[in-house]
Amino acid sequence: MSKVLHTKFGTAKLDSNGYYKITSKKEGNSLKFLHRLIFEEHHRLTILPNNIIHHLDGNPQNNKISNLKLISHGEHSKLHRKNIPLSEKSKLNMSKAQNTSGYYRVMKEKCSRCKQGFYYKYKYYENGKRKAISSVSLRKLERKVKENGLTWKKLNGE
Repeated sequence: MSKVLHTKFGTAKLDSNGYYKITSKKEGNSLKFLHRLIFEEHHRLTILPNNIIHHLDGNPQNNKISNLKLISHGEHSKLHRKNIPLSEKSKLNMSKAQNTSGYYRVMKEKCSRCKQGFYYKYKYYENGKRKAISSVSLRKLERKVKENGLTWKKLNGE
């Protein structure tokens, strides 16, 4: 179920992270975030690759110019590293975006030393530091995650 929004830039579609993306004729039909197009047009500038347009209220669908701020990648990382509580829905959407395993916070990563060519990594934060638990088996990873008192669940809600 994808949401569609008709704008003066063209038709925008909602991605899995909750952002509207649009095919930009200006950029040779490449996909571009709607909030970046809005910001660029309003301020009559081109946003450099090392900059981010941050949604001040945290809602990626609120693309009002008053809700958009130009900041560097570093500033953006600092903003999101603060221990701002996220809803379960937000956490799940963030996990789905890069997830290929079907489990919450679990990524499948390539491994040349592993027999099957990949391993699973459960990524999480503890006291503001990035941490990970790894295993070549989902069953073993589940056990390790649960032993550490962390959440283990399928992305489809099971």
